[in-house]
Amino acid sequence: MTMMENLTKSVPIAPNGRHYQAAYPCIDRLSDGRLLCVYSAYDGPDCLHVVIEGRYSTDNAKSWGKPFTLIDSHPHVDYDSSILVMDKTILVTSTTVPPTHAQFISTSRTMAVRSDDNGTSWSGAYEIPMPYRYTSGKIHNGLHFPDGTAMFGYSWDVRLQQQYKLDTEGDEVVIVGLMVSKDNAKTWSKGPELNTHVEKHASCRHAISGLDEPAFVICPDGSLYMLARSGRSHMYESRSTDGGWTWSEPKPSPLVSHNSPASLCAFGGSKPGILAVWNNSPTDRWPLCAAVSFDQGRSWSRPHVLADTPGQQSSYPNCIQAANGEVVIVWQQDHANTPRTIESARIDPHQLRG
Repeated sequence: MTMMENLTKSVPIAPNGRHYQAAYPCIDRLSDGRLLCVYSAYDGPDCLHVVIEGRYSTDNAKSWGKPFTLIDSHPHVDYDSSILVMDKTILVTSTTVPPTHAQFISTSRTMAVRSDDNGTSWSGAYEIPMPYRYTSGKIHNGLHFPDGTAMFGYSWDVRLQQQYKLDTEGDEVVIVGLMVSKDNAKTWSKGPELNTHVEKHASCRHAISGLDEPAFVICPDGSLYMLARSGRSHMYESRSTDGGWTWSEPKPSPLVSHNSPASLCAFGGSKPGILAVWNNSPTDRWPLCAAVSFDQGRSWSRPHVLADTPGQQSSYPNCIQAANGEVVIVWQQDHANTPRTIESARIDPHQLRG
């Protein structure tokens, strides 16, 4: 693999002096062409006060406006923000956990804020009732269909349905599901699940079992494609041809990855396709790579390196096509001697065919 020749210079988004560090970014394009990036912002290294913060870009991610707080559930902690755009309506969600989350895993709530005027004003934070004790979303965009149906993906932990807490992620057994709304995201109900148990490698003590942190995309042919994190050596994939109501049995995808989520987005232009961003390694969360597919994820271009600092994870990516045709990619970046940052880069997806 070689560094992408067509990768624009990385632009830091957060924390930029406002907070100690930032993590778990999500990005989407609004109906007026602006970009919204949301992420978790930490007041300090102790993870005791973490909020969901946002920033707009009006120039296709060349620069970013002033940060603003969207969700602050203190003393609970707000992680894993996701975005759903439905014309002028925007929904930002958070996986919000108790302050004990740094010591053990127990419960979560899905908190949300809503704007019906393209981000000019926002509601106060409110809870979306979820069907399980512990669910997580993880930095992935929701889906909006022409008939008005909206969906967002999540995963839930099997063991926490019967017991109070788990010590680490390595104890988790997780299942992928979808929440569904028929009323412009005002109310939500439990949708389909991809109930496939994928056992992690026995030697991977800290990896999850099952499938976790799903990314979904509407392909150019109208079908849906999913990639999910696994505790094995590849991302797992599944497909739907009926708008997300039924799914194929998940199976290993061609993309090598271990215990780390990917991101997916569709792109148009002279040849429409989908783009994946993921950690192309059977063991580590580096390097961060991108590839494109022009056949609904059945085959992929060679991986192109976005970021590669051995020993420092470049992880939890998210991506969206901007109004100028470029794809904007955001991710969290660890550093050897400074706190974690959110980085962004811009690429022309049609140059990744090789």
